[in-house]
Amino acid sequence: MDATLQKYISQTTDTNNYLVTANNGGHQYINDFEEVYACYAANFPSELNNWLQNKMMLNALPFNVKQYVQFACEATIVKFFADKYKTDLAIEKKINPANKMDVDLVFSENGFTFNIEIKCSDFNAKEAIDASNTLKIQPVGRLDGFGDTLAELQELLKPVAEKLNLDAIVATKNMDNSLKDFLLSANKKFNPAASDKELNILSVSCNDAEDMQLWYYYMFKDQGLFTSSSFHPVSEFENVDVVILNNLYFKHYEYFNKKLLNSWDFGNCFNLIFINPFAKQKKDAAVAELLKICHNQNAGLRLWNMPGTAEEEVKDSRRIADYIKGELEDKLKQYFFNQP
Repeated sequence: MDATLQKYISQTTDTNNYLVTANNGGHQYINDFEEVYACYAANFPSELNNWLQNKMMLNALPFNVKQYVQFACEATIVKFFADKYKTDLAIEKKINPANKMDVDLVFSENGFTFNIEIKCSDFNAKEAIDASNTLKIQPVGRLDGFGDTLAELQELLKPVAEKLNLDAIVATKNMDNSLKDFLLSANKKFNPAASDKELNILSVSCNDAEDMQLWYYYMFKDQGLFTSSSFHPVSEFENVDVVILNNLYFKHYEYFNKKLLNSWDFGNCFNLIFINPFAKQKKDAAVAELLKICHNQNAGLRLWNMPGTAEEEVKDSRRIADYIKGELEDKLKQYFFNQP
């Protein structure tokens, strides 16, 4: 291990730090991280100490796992593109002349510029509900009158909950407000006068296959942010051209309880790329270039014929999660989440 990295790890006082845990336990996670460290040391030497101390949290402060996961997701994506486009790449770059806010990653390839803002929710509220001893009801999108519907279901399913010794019947946490906040934040950072050769990208790190299905709902189901009935004005995120959903939260959070391939390899993530239908400009050529340089499962998902006799609208509510399980894992033996 590099001497500088070893020094930071040895001086970290909270042994709950994921990197310290991996190092002490001889976990592959730390070996894979060393490649990310080498990337930052080579490409961003002036940022290295700050990155280790404040983003990887190798310091004397209590370890904040959710902040760490956010920065780990960011570093994973930076490393993937820095390895390929290091001659024309920058991190934390200001690109909107109207403010001093910076974008996480900017790089150019084949005449196009790609600006990537990398976001990851902390999932705390959702995980608290998921872990509770309750029967959960999951709405698909924002449903009018859902409160009344939930009350009816609670009454109807009360005997079931009692038989199962559950404490209550509750609605799961809808995180579409998190996506809205991500879009609004990214919108402020991107240059509203960007040309069609400049693609503004919001990357959102998700949890497991079921969670990725939910984030799709937040965009495209009832009152979804990318629908004509969006619960928030779509003009307020028109600078965002594309959203990339990936499973990096799953790959980093509690990695030690999972059977994973390299958590630090964005090229081995499950990635889906979605165009914002309300973006200020159509940037078909730039999007096509992104699809070439960013590993994704768009084509496979689009061409997959989901089995069953259900209506397409019903199938669409399960398409991503079932594609991952039924097609990729069971049929093709491709594992982007837990390994067999």
